[in-house]
Amino acid sequence: MSGFRMQGHDRHPHRQLKRMAVVFRFAVRLLTAGVFLPVGLSAQAIIEGNALVTSWNGSVEVIDASGEKRAIQPRLPFSPSGLHWNSAKDAGAFIAFSNGTALGIGANTRLQIIDFQQKPFGPEKAGFDYEPSESKLMLELKSGEIALSCQRLSPISDLRVRLPYGSLRVHRGTVLLRNDSTGLHIAVIEGNLTYDYPDESTREFVSAGTLLRISEQSARRREIADRGSLDALSAEAVQLHRATTHASRRVLFKANAASGQAPEPVLVLRPEYFKQTSPRPYEYND
Repeated sequence: MSGFRMQGHDRHPHRQLKRMAVVFRFAVRLLTAGVFLPVGLSAQAIIEGNALVTSWNGSVEVIDASGEKRAIQPRLPFSPSGLHWNSAKDAGAFIAFSNGTALGIGANTRLQIIDFQQKPFGPEKAGFDYEPSESKLMLELKSGEIALSCQRLSPISDLRVRLPYGSLRVHRGTVLLRNDSTGLHIAVIEGNLTYDYPDESTREFVSAGTLLRISEQSARRREIADRGSLDALSAEAVQLHRATTHASRRVLFKANAASGQAPEPVLVLRPEYFKQTSPRPYEYND
């Protein structure tokens, strides 16, 4: 006789079915009560992300949410959420975030890092070519120019920038954003992003190799004011996005699933560091 056959030596199949039903009801109760294995708990947690200034030049003022000035030391980790960054003429800074994103702040720029949160990740995911966790990074560009390099960003992570009119989400890649008296300038060097007009019902998908300008008037009309080529970028803009990409490769962050603390940064030294001659070579005396 073919068909499904109960295995084992239980002569009363209905007893086995009852036991299975009890186990199933118990499992359902655990799930609805929010009881999971420890690994599931760490996977569901979300904490403040970490950041580190890789380099700094000129006068850059950092103000926290309470309006107090903050002293940020280069190459030391800090919590970036809520901080306002104001750079002077010929000044700037480069920041590496623990989700693999780097931010370059150009001269005469006003920016706020509104929020940065990230799920902890284990050592088995560290060192991959993509972000080992899920993160949420929210910025606001008020004026000036910034570059973002997020070539390792996870598809389920959220990287958004609020703008004087509209907002955008960077999916992956390297982008330049500038806001001045002529409007909003968006350059996508690599990857792609989505720009949302102020009404939040109309959007533009912008891919690599694109340079466009959106004025305040064209934003109200829900259209692009001008399109151009990346060849039109200034030398300063090219230098900014290249330096930002370099900053994204200068820092690695350790796995933190076990500790539950913000990922600890590790600076990556240049190969030239290991080739330099020691200023005090060892001497051995017989």
